[in-house]
Amino acid sequence: MRVLVADDDTKLLGMLRHSLTRAGHDVETAVDGDQALDKLRAGGISVLVCDWKMPGLDGVELCRAVRSAGGQATATVAKDVYIIMLTCQSGSRANEGLAAGADVYITKPFDMSQLLGAIGAAERILGGA
Repeated sequence: MRVLVADDDTKLLGMLRHSLTRAGHDVETAVDGDQALDKLRAGGISVLVCDWKMPGLDGVELCRAVRSAGGQATATVAKDVYIIMLTCQSGSRANEGLAAGADVYITKPFDMSQLLGAIGAAERILGGA
């Protein structure tokens, strides 16, 4: 799977890139929501893993942009990208991410097997894209 990881924590970004690459995924990274949206517009991304709190577009705004038919993202991006949001938020606050268009959220701190499981679910849903 082609996975885009967007997070302003460069240590976490590097760790996720390494772990997801070792798991067999083609991984791209972005340090903020604006850069992530540009990479999504370029196409070919199947899964977006994004942090809630980032400079520029935060994770919620990024989800809205991707899912919005009239927004900055293309219809292809909105239809085909599975979004996993990483967040320290919980409860009703975290539900804001789901309402914005995230398919699932994972609360930090998280176990890598949890993230890999969510990406596996995305692969089943997207048909191995």
